[in-house]
Amino acid sequence: MRFPSLLLPFRCSVATLAALFLTLIALAWGVALVCAIDVVNRAVLSAFVEVIDTMAGRAALEIAAGEGALSRRMVADPSRLLWRVSSSPFRS
Repeated sequence: MRFPSLLLPFRCSVATLAALFLTLIALAWGVALVCAIDVVNRAVLSAFVEVIDTMAGRAALEIAAGEGALSRRMVADPSRLLWRVSSSPFRS
């Protein structure tokens, strides 16, 4: 009487484990690459914003309507507006 060989099931299980191992390695590489691309994109974006801010500069004058908002009298007489800008505390 001949006993069945266990060689074929052993080969299938080894092939399955190898495929599982390669799949896990590929998945880990994919996650690492996505993270690396995200880090590089953030670095490039921050460098781009820094270069644009350096070249264009920050705004030196900000116009906002607060308590002393423009009235019809001021718009009708532009000399009042000029006086308000020239007496601004931010003017150097």
